[in-house]
Amino acid sequence: MNFYDEYFKKNNDEATKYKLKYLQSVVKSNTIYKFIQFDENNSLNNIKLNALKDELLWFSYYKYLNDKTEFEINYDVMRVSREANKSPEFIKYLFDIMVEVYDICSFTYEYHKYMWREYANYGNGICLIFYVNNLDVLFPIDYIEKNIIDFSSLIIKSLNNSFGSIDYNDPMALLPFVVKNPYNGILDSTKEKEVRILYSPFDKEECNQGKVEPNIKTNVGHKGINVNYSDVGLSLKGIILGNKCESNMEKEILKYSADCHISMQVLRNDF
Repeated sequence: MNFYDEYFKKNNDEATKYKLKYLQSVVKSNTIYKFIQFDENNSLNNIKLNALKDELLWFSYYKYLNDKTEFEINYDVMRVSREANKSPEFIKYLFDIMVEVYDICSFTYEYHKYMWREYANYGNGICLIFYVNNLDVLFPIDYIEKNIIDFSSLIIKSLNNSFGSIDYNDPMALLPFVVKNPYNGILDSTKEKEVRILYSPFDKEECNQGKVEPNIKTNVGHKGINVNYSDVGLSLKGIILGNKCESNMEKEILKYSADCHISMQVLRNDF
């Protein structure tokens, strides 16, 4: 059974309890990991280094995530229109707003050395080790072939419950952000053991003065946003330095960890 099959059967309070119990079983010692890669683009490398020093994490607009099938949701707009008694234009408008709401930062709850190949340019990068102060900020990922999900029925139910019980746990408010196809070409997403934090740049008026509109992020050139660790309930507890980091980056990171008294490990062996 997938996590969200059970999650969306519950009301909001019970769903939160269920999520926390699940996360406690997989996120050991409230610890998650974030891989960051460096490459030949020194300007971008320095941006990532400065973000580390400023305790910032990059939350990406979904169009710039590695998996191009993110947010790929197929539904029958005419069926939804007919059964929810809403115009096709209204339905499309709502959906186009929904996918703009959050930016995403992904983590893994299981550290494995092979991940340096996949996510940190074969060791030219770092792995940040975070303590999660409140597990409720995390959302686990379900790996499901999205073409088997009946999004049309979910949207119809969502629209028909819009003015119903405040305890209704609406799948369409969250599901598009937390399901991924397990395989996309050579990409095997099931190995990721991914959890996500969702961040809305509209809550603090960081994008478009807080006004959510269809395609607004593309229109204003928003690719994502840097967010302070503390704003999403994280504390940096350690850094693992990849064994292929260039010497200048290595020196900067070692100095930063020493100055800030952050636990430092250095990856010695290949993977």
